[in-house]
Amino acid sequence: MPKACPDDVIIEKTPAYFTANPQVPQRVFQFNPKIKFILIVRSPVTRTVSDFTQILQTKKERNKPTINFEKMSFIKNCNGSVQLNKRFKPIRNSLYAEHLNRWLNYFPLKQFLIIDGDKFIEDPLSQAC
Repeated sequence: MPKACPDDVIIEKTPAYFTANPQVPQRVFQFNPKIKFILIVRSPVTRTVSDFTQILQTKKERNKPTINFEKMSFIKNCNGSVQLNKRFKPIRNSLYAEHLNRWLNYFPLKQFLIIDGDKFIEDPLSQAC
């Protein structure tokens, strides 16, 4: 964190903290248990497609083979049933409830301002208040 005075408001914008290593919430809590969060989320489907599109673009720029969304998004179980592949990053990062529950083990919900990202794009002020 940057140096700051006690009354300063510091904003760190790193979305990876929310979905990263399961130990991050505990570490943040140890750093400052009174910290407040602004969590901007979008439709999980929109977010997944956006993330996948970025992966494809990066692979094309690096002349690497692309991946198939359907093949990566679903896995077959031993019994032949199909389930969502939660290890596939675009899907894993879009499972907001799973990630938020991990944070709620350390911080009360009142320390989170959760904003609809699609509405925030249209009218930021109304969403931030």
